[in-house]
Amino acid sequence: MKSWAYCLIALVVFSGLVGCVNKPPANLGFPAKEMASVEKNPQLEKNPLVEQSHSAPLPPIECLDITFDGKTAISGGDEGSLFLWNLQATLEPQPIALQGHQNSILAVKFSPDGKRLVSADSNGIIKVWDVGARKHLTTFTTTGAQPSRQSVADLDATGSLTSTNLNFANNDDQVLVATKDGFLRTFSITGELLRKQFFGFGDSWVVLHLSPDGETVVAGGETELKVFNRPSGKLRYQKSETCGGINHIAFSRNGAGFVACCGGFPDQPKSGMILYQTDSGLIQQQFGRNSVPVRCADFFPDGQMFVSVDFSLRQNEGILRLWDCASGQSVGMVKADEKAVQTVKVTPDGKRVLSGGLDGRIRCWKLKD
Repeated sequence: MKSWAYCLIALVVFSGLVGCVNKPPANLGFPAKEMASVEKNPQLEKNPLVEQSHSAPLPPIECLDITFDGKTAISGGDEGSLFLWNLQATLEPQPIALQGHQNSILAVKFSPDGKRLVSADSNGIIKVWDVGARKHLTTFTTTGAQPSRQSVADLDATGSLTSTNLNFANNDDQVLVATKDGFLRTFSITGELLRKQFFGFGDSWVVLHLSPDGETVVAGGETELKVFNRPSGKLRYQKSETCGGINHIAFSRNGAGFVACCGGFPDQPKSGMILYQTDSGLIQQQFGRNSVPVRCADFFPDGQMFVSVDFSLRQNEGILRLWDCASGQSVGMVKADEKAVQTVKVTPDGKRVLSGGLDGRIRCWKLKD
């Protein structure tokens, strides 16, 4: 399978960068204190992460999520593989398999209390799981006008990457499913379609991403970015700043800002990342402009730093990079895998980083002391 075609993403496609960079306000939640820079700690640039452990090989991994208490992780990948991991122990023992999907898993999401899990596969099959009982509660389908017949994994005519994003809402009694056709659908926990909202750009493909609280939707096409209030569907603002095709949006833990991850598209030579303030849309920082295409990213809990995954069409460069939000500089990189890394997550306490990719291993990293 062309694994680069299944990057779990959510948001936006840009091209070309406009506008000046603004210093983040003190209450934004990003640079409350100055982080280590390349100049201050040259050793960090060589290898900022130390591998603690790794799993036995599984089918290629496409997506990860971690419970809010940091005790359990879920991985999804090829061949319908879905595994629960105990993060309180080493990753070496065999994880717990959840059986039910037949196709590649594109997205996974725990409920805030960690009791439920929702997963989406490449045939548009959505499953809600009882985590404690290790069984699925309900199964339903969605994508487009005929949800049972369309696949969220198919490429569009221009070869753009697909997007599926999941979240919970209304005290975990609803499931939000965002897909590349620009629709956000709200389902009851039993699979009843409650609401269908369009946040797309006409006939163009679109990627959607939801804020941590599920209240904000960020949508992007090839040339613009739109931010909506989810409950009302009202457009809050629209941005034309561009930095190449967007693969993913990563929100800070408090939702105060988000990073758009760009690059890797054949007809979009530009790349890099832009950090936006969620409320206003102001550009707070830019990272690696026109240098490193970025597949996805995840913030550390304090919002001062995030980790990104290089986008490599060669599928043999599994690179993780650390970025300082205040300076916009890379503060370290490490070759995490001999094959492409597809997904990365930071634990809620910020002490560990999980990565997964084409070699089928979950790797657990910690920052150097």
